[in-house]
Amino acid sequence: MTCRYAPFSSAGGMLGYLFSGQSSQAFKNIEDKVPCTLSHHSDFLNRDHKTSEHQRQVPVGKNYPSYFCCHHLIFHISGNVNSENEALPDI
Repeated sequence: MTCRYAPFSSAGGMLGYLFSGQSSQAFKNIEDKVPCTLSHHSDFLNRDHKTSEHQRQVPVGKNYPSYFCCHHLIFHISGNVNSENEALPDI
């Protein structure tokens, strides 16, 4: 990571919109493409929310945080589904 985005922050987020398929496969695809290791966030175990930890390459002379935690959140768009992609009852 190069400090191009959010250089003054030690955390940020990436949102994903899932129109079909399973969130577990989406998270695997993120791990493969970034590449990174995604971990469950202990405060949000029942939500499609994972984190990855990174060490950034801070430019010389900049006082940016080198550690960066990225939150990855998946939002289901294709109707009422949960993280296992099962239909939920309408309320």
